[in-house]
Amino acid sequence: MTDQVRTLSPTAQFILTRRIPCAALAVLMFTAAIMGAGLSGIPVLATLVLLVGLILHMLTPVLFALVMFGGGLIYALQVAAIATLAITLITDFNLMNGAVFLLLYAFLPIVAAATMGRLGGMGRSAQLLALSLFIAFMTALLAGAGSQGVGVHTFVEQMLAPFFDALVSSVPAGEQATLEALEQMKTMTVWAFPGFLAFSLWLVWWMDILLARRVAVRYGFFQGDHSEMLMIRFSKAAGIALIVAALLANVTDGSVQYMAVSTAIMLAGLLALQGVSVAHMWFRVRGLQLTLVIMYLLLLIWSVMILPFIIIGLLDIWFDFRRSMFPVNGEE
Repeated sequence: MTDQVRTLSPTAQFILTRRIPCAALAVLMFTAAIMGAGLSGIPVLATLVLLVGLILHMLTPVLFALVMFGGGLIYALQVAAIATLAITLITDFNLMNGAVFLLLYAFLPIVAAATMGRLGGMGRSAQLLALSLFIAFMTALLAGAGSQGVGVHTFVEQMLAPFFDALVSSVPAGEQATLEALEQMKTMTVWAFPGFLAFSLWLVWWMDILLARRVAVRYGFFQGDHSEMLMIRFSKAAGIALIVAALLANVTDGSVQYMAVSTAIMLAGLLALQGVSVAHMWFRVRGLQLTLVIMYLLLLIWSVMILPFIIIGLLDIWFDFRRSMFPVNGEE
């Protein structure tokens, strides 16, 4: 992060330093995904607008992280409150939409950005964000399952049923092997869905926070942990939680087992990222660029390759392999 410090344009300064314009931009970004709905008569244009809208929608946390870095916690929360009120009003006083926006798109990015300002803030911020998103996601699944009087596993299975029913209906008669393969895929997807989706959501949100930090550093208003992403390291609590979740997944059944599997998948994704970061740094300091390329290719084409990196990430929590690579200042 050694880029030359730049100055924000007058327009950007005006928007980011005033509550109502900043909140209006947040609302625009959050609702941008629906702009393509009115262009159904022009499919190509509608698809393009929808794609841009989705990108802006997923970048909404970046705005709140930037506001936190530049204006502080109180100012960021004030902007979030104004934007939440606007979202609630334009959705016909739908309190659920307002609550989702306030929690996931505003409050959590603000808290994650605030944590980034502390010593070792990058790892703490990532872990806090992961825990909060996972709890929020699982709470929503539990609430949905409870409202229908079924278990979480059954609820997720019902959610995914239309998709797999459509696949099954498209299979020609007599293709028993294909039907069995789809049934196995359905079973695996139902079991992996909560943990994998929660991890994917965290990854997008975490990239947003890092993007906001990079912008804040470039324009000279970030004070906090400047560690690069490859130095990410989770706490011992994450490693212990993964071990406990894996044990519970093997010795329990029903909803407890399902929740344990979801937790293990989420934590395994985090520690796999840490393991990949350790391996990347190890190869990079030795100038093994070709080996790095091969490593990522294997990860893309062979899913089993993720297992060694989960183990490396788990061990790194206790042994901190990267410290031995950088004995002087730990990073550069």
